[in-house]
Amino acid sequence: MAVGFENGTIHILSNVLSDATLWRLDTVIDKGSISPFCSLSFLKLTLFSIAHDNQIHRLSWRPAVTKEDRNGNGIGEQLASCSEDGTLKVLIIHTENGPMNH
Repeated sequence: MAVGFENGTIHILSNVLSDATLWRLDTVIDKGSISPFCSLSFLKLTLFSIAHDNQIHRLSWRPAVTKEDRNGNGIGEQLASCSEDGTLKVLIIHTENGPMNH
């Protein structure tokens, strides 16, 4: 499950399979979350925030793709988010316990 907040933060939660009433916070995506981005025009590595700067309007999951990357890891599920800041972001979400239950 994903929850978006007014400050642009997103919480990713998963339920405990043995008890559907228990939820665990897996990931927090906030303004401190960064990702490397290779800028071809400058040929340098730049870090940018993967969080939004303003209120989250909508979140939507795309089911996991069954393909694997070249290391044999599952590609993960995609979470699309749009915000008051005018951006749409698509993140690939990996969890330690396999596919998310949402």
